[in-house]
Amino acid sequence: MDKSLFDDNKVIALIGLLLAALIVVSVMFAMTYMADRQRNEVQTIDVQNCYKKN
Repeated sequence: MDKSLFDDNKVIALIGLLLAALIVVSVMFAMTYMADRQRNEVQTIDVQNCYKKN
């Protein structure tokens, strides 16, 4: 039997793993982007009012 380095099952498994990784990275990027956009829309805090006055 001739076993090639890239067997069909191995190629399908590799493509599946790469697609799963791409989906995870895309979802994480989208979540981070949306959270950052939402945080920027919130009213900013005036930091100068946080300090003690002498």
